[in-house]
Amino acid sequence: MSSTILLQAIINGLLLAGIYMIVSLGLNLIYGVMRIVNYSQGELLMFGMYFSYWLFVLTGINTYLSIPIVCGILFILGALLHMYIVEPLLKLPYQSQVVTFVGLIYSLQYTALLLWSPNYRNVIIEFASKSIRLSVITIPLGRLLAALISFFSALFLYIFLKKTTLGLFIRATSQDPVAALMLGIDIKKVRILTFAIGSALMGIGAGIMLPLYYVYPFIGTYYTIIALIIITLGGLGNFLGTIIGSIIIGLVEAVFGTFINVEIALAIAFLVFIFLLIVRPTGILGE
Repeated sequence: MSSTILLQAIINGLLLAGIYMIVSLGLNLIYGVMRIVNYSQGELLMFGMYFSYWLFVLTGINTYLSIPIVCGILFILGALLHMYIVEPLLKLPYQSQVVTFVGLIYSLQYTALLLWSPNYRNVIIEFASKSIRLSVITIPLGRLLAALISFFSALFLYIFLKKTTLGLFIRATSQDPVAALMLGIDIKKVRILTFAIGSALMGIGAGIMLPLYYVYPFIGTYYTIIALIIITLGGLGNFLGTIIGSIIIGLVEAVFGTFINVEIALAIAFLVFIFLLIVRPTGILGE
């Protein structure tokens, strides 16, 4: 095993972890507050990628520059989905929640299929397709920029949750909604805000992923599965656990994908996930 190839695979894994992290943080934030898994999170990412694509095609706006616009659209869409679909689900059994989300997934997928066809679409941004070379290591600029944007977005979200009044309300509602309600916090509005923020994070994911991947109506399913694995692996509702889980899955996929192949790498990532849950059922940092 060449140490140079291994080092390159580790770098690729860390860059891949940055992409997985931003997709997973929104899902984890929603679960942490409402104890409900948004199985349609990947479909919000898919819609964000289409919004970013059409902004690029129709106006020429760079996908990275369109991130605030797409985040705003998904924030509003997330708030509407919560008010009219998710909020009523909180009073229903878990089975009803799952069935409703499955229906929502198919509705969003086939809406995209009807609007934009099954064709694969992407955008080409010249600088994102270039690489920089550091000694024996090659770093793709598109993936590096994606990882950096993801990292700083996670840092901003962490500061927001820890240092602001709204962040305090969100953490209080997550820890004990009954006590938060008794202290005068409008937990219904907090849940709407949280779901909207979790949805808006997919706008960041869309902007950094579109120069790297094709978008098509069913792309969201894969990323929902990956995000579920990551947040469960790190510990449901745990912010730092999501980051650790993203790094583990990214490294396993990149290293084994380099030395074996991508399909087996994904299978090994799932096996690592199963093994760690057997050893620690609550996840790495779960309680």
